Amino acid sequence: MGIRLPIDNIGRASYVSLVDPNTYYCAHPPKSPRHRILNNLLGNKDFCPLIRKSTKLRSFETLHLHDEIVKLASQFNPSLLSRAMRYLYTKETIASWEIEREKPDKTRQAKFIALLEKGEKVGDLSKRMLIEMQKEIVDPRFLLNDYRDFQNYIGEEPNLGEMIVHFIPPKPEDIASLMDGLLACSSKMFSNNISAVIIATVLALGFVFLHPFWDGNGRLHRFLIHYTLHKCGFPPKGIVFPVSAVILRELSRYDSVLECFSKPLLALINNYTINEKGEMRVDQKTCDFYRFIDFTPIAEFLYWCIEQTVHTDFEKELHFLSQYDLIKQSLKNIVDMPDQLIDLFIKCVRQNEGSLSQRKRSSHFSMLTDKEISEMEVVIQRIAQ
Repeated sequence: MGIRLPIDNIGRASYVSLVDPNTYYCAHPPKSPRHRILNNLLGNKDFCPLIRKSTKLRSFETLHLHDEIVKLASQFNPSLLSRAMRYLYTKETIASWEIEREKPDKTRQAKFIALLEKGEKVGDLSKRMLIEMQKEIVDPRFLLNDYRDFQNYIGEEPNLGEMIVHFIPPKPEDIASLMDGLLACSSKMFSNNISAVIIATVLALGFVFLHPFWDGNGRLHRFLIHYTLHKCGFPPKGIVFPVSAVILRELSRYDSVLECFSKPLLALINNYTINEKGEMRVDQKTCDFYRFIDFTPIAEFLYWCIEQTVHTDFEKELHFLSQYDLIKQSLKNIVDMPDQLIDLFIKCVRQNEGSLSQRKRSSHFSMLTDKEISEMEVVIQRIAQ
């Protein structure tokens, strides 16, 4: 609290760790001679996460996913990897928007892809950098030149006048210190060589819990996952993981993980009002509720998502592209269509998990017979499996 108690310093005594490094992820500990304590916490008084070295997290670390990614990428030539990345950038962008139950237009897709591509080139994070990145991806009408100065919240109104609140972020007057603490905490973890997934959990999920902007918080939170993995050298240079695609497939599980924090929080915040304009006012102190979050279950989920990404979307996409030309030629042997139509057919079948939807049959492929479509689906399923 910044107040020195009128007590003498501890005399000669052995130093003890503030938290057990065998139980928690810890930073390199500076000494506090006054207290004879090794302060090995990951953060500071403004923001200090805790992550336990759970059985799940220990087992994930033994997988050595970084080595698997490098080995996998080395099996394919640079040209094929480049083709795969173009697709995966788009896939990650669309999935990131769909998590928020939205579909981006081409302009917004391009903006987020540009931000993802910038991920491995961004230096140390700062408030100004986050503000500028937010401006790049949101509608100009909803951008901010600073952290928000109003209370936001996440909720729904199933019936007129009946608001169900799901999450209440910090009060606007607390945002600056919490965000300063989060950025200082992430910088400390980067310099202490903490596991990339652990840092990504704290930085990205901590950011979305603080919700410092009006719009774009969710997309920036997913960008920060990629930023952290690149900064830690987790994937090879130029490689992007479609982590959001895995999250999208496991959306209910993702929501449940976030509720590990949001549900207990709601039980603590009960003194608030929402006016007829939908504006919220919180009339109690809440800042400390956001300072000391247990990120353990969230880290377990993110580790699982990244493992799934490596062994499903990323690996399958590389193997699929390595067979893409063979698929095209096999389809041409069934129906000699223009390349553009064949590419569209492959895309539509893949998006619909191996079959062509009735709507796409009618709108784009009415010239094909049911027998031809069935044979072409089988080719894609067989080669792309």
